[in-house]
Amino acid sequence: MRIMVAPYQWYSNQLLVGVCAAASDGGTLINDMGLDMVIAHFEGTRVFIESPSIEVITDANGIKRPYYGWWIRLRHDGRNGHAQLYFEGVAKDPSMQRRVIGPFQFSPQASLFSHEITIAATPPEIVGSRYKTMGAALSYLRTMNATNPRLTFIESGTYNVEPPGANNWSGGSWINGYVHLEATVPVTLGRPVPASNADPSPMRPTCGLHIKGRNITVDFANCSEAYHSDTATRLNHWFDGCIFTNSRGRYDLFRKISRSILGWIFRAGAYVTECEFRNLWNAGNESPLVRGCTFDACYGDLFTGAQCVIYNRVNDFDSSAFRLRIPSISINMPSGGTLERTGNTVAARVNGSVVGSFTLANALADFNANTNYTNANVVNWVNGLAGWSATLLDDTRAATLLAPGSTTILPGTWAAQSGAGGVLILDTMIDIHSDWYQRTNTAESENIFIGYNYANEIACQLIFIERNCYDWICINNTWRTKAIWTEGLRTSARSVLIRGRHQVFLHNTVIGQIMRLSGNNVSGADYDAYCVIANNVADNFEWSPATAQDSDLRLADNHFFAGYALPALSVNTSQGGTEDTLFPLGSIGKFAPGGALLTNLKVPRLNHDQTHAPRATLAPAGALS
Repeated sequence: MRIMVAPYQWYSNQLLVGVCAAASDGGTLINDMGLDMVIAHFEGTRVFIESPSIEVITDANGIKRPYYGWWIRLRHDGRNGHAQLYFEGVAKDPSMQRRVIGPFQFSPQASLFSHEITIAATPPEIVGSRYKTMGAALSYLRTMNATNPRLTFIESGTYNVEPPGANNWSGGSWINGYVHLEATVPVTLGRPVPASNADPSPMRPTCGLHIKGRNITVDFANCSEAYHSDTATRLNHWFDGCIFTNSRGRYDLFRKISRSILGWIFRAGAYVTECEFRNLWNAGNESPLVRGCTFDACYGDLFTGAQCVIYNRVNDFDSSAFRLRIPSISINMPSGGTLERTGNTVAARVNGSVVGSFTLANALADFNANTNYTNANVVNWVNGLAGWSATLLDDTRAATLLAPGSTTILPGTWAAQSGAGGVLILDTMIDIHSDWYQRTNTAESENIFIGYNYANEIACQLIFIERNCYDWICINNTWRTKAIWTEGLRTSARSVLIRGRHQVFLHNTVIGQIMRLSGNNVSGADYDAYCVIANNVADNFEWSPATAQDSDLRLADNHFFAGYALPALSVNTSQGGTEDTLFPLGSIGKFAPGGALLTNLKVPRLNHDQTHAPRATLAPAGALS
């Protein structure tokens, strides 16, 4: 069970709040998602939500969006303050414990905002009313102990997200809502171009931001990350209907390395609703909520460690260009010459004896020193060795990314290489392994909800869970991978679903990737009797290794492509067809079922499909009916 809206909102009339919630009921979610009810607890009042429903919300840009969940409306009864909301899920299966999440703060108030400020770069400032910069506005609001102010940009331009002085906000500890940023005209938020000897800096406003509406574009061209609010009790920002981009493009390098040095762009994650992402790395990682967003031309990991991932659309998610090998250095070696690498130390040998060594480095100071950072630096070192010579072929990537050419050897440690005819080519490659969703080894690995997502033309592992993951619901998703990416044919990649307790993987469409299963306590992996993988369509599922078969897992009513051996222990499994026959409109990104999916109908385990259309008594496997 996960909340579907951002907390810390103020409301003066009423506010719609909902949760995603489900539990396996004998291997199905057909009746009310497997729950008897969800109970909302709000300051001494209990509301019993007896069934999930579709509620249509109007997003930050005025678009109507239907979302399926367990909903309540908080109404302002005339009392102002800051109230705490909890949700309690009650499973139909009496052997399951109740789950309680919260508290989530919501604030009934006479007014939606504590202060109203405008920002415009050119007109004179008016104290307490209009400022030229965001930093100046925040500094004023600090002096006023503002608790839920709104800042509205009224003049187009690019604005720097600077903090209002070191520690001025004391972590924004008195903010009981957000600092709301809106714009009546298109604006860009970012950071200044760093000095030639500096790295991109974080956006760190030291308060919780709510950035609202597509008039605001946040540009990461000069920004390393959006730092959290610095408030220990509530770290997350709320990004709502705005645009995130890197204006330098998806494959932008900084200091000759990938921008994806950090495992996120939002430190500690964020509540992210109906935003647009372009050319960014690790865009949804670690976030407590990613809802209704679009991701185009992004790379790295996408939702790793996120807790609620719902109703998102993903197109062209691909890190392949980084993994392309670029011939960068040609080395002529004397007779008996070899080159090897241990960690970041490269050693040249002749007849087994070391004749020189060179330490590669990748820190900012090393880049500025320009002695052991670039491919050109390596060439200079080699040309200083008696009887050796080197030619620079490409210097776009850092020397730490070097590996022997015409091989599958990755950057890092590699054994002695003699090349061909005494000539060794060194390539550079950036070894980014992309995952659509990967479970991280954090406390938030329990209680995950992934549903109603669409992903097309992606090049990554889809679901990669290699460590314990408990109470994990994954329903009504569609994934289609690219036919060929740098790892080779897409079917050579594997998604991994292992080490589970109450893992529910129902009515998903998986095109272009085999799903790997492992249980029976192989390498510590084990399923329990609450785990179910059913009513999916996929290339195939496989036990890996074969000894990993686990009868606790309910593996039933799936449909697999033709040409594979069916997995052991599968029940009522059908097989047949290809991508083209099973999804006749797949070439235009539509994955309504056809062919053998329509002649091998199953008893559904979820009463509606990815689009909320009702499923019939017998329905095709997969996300769409």
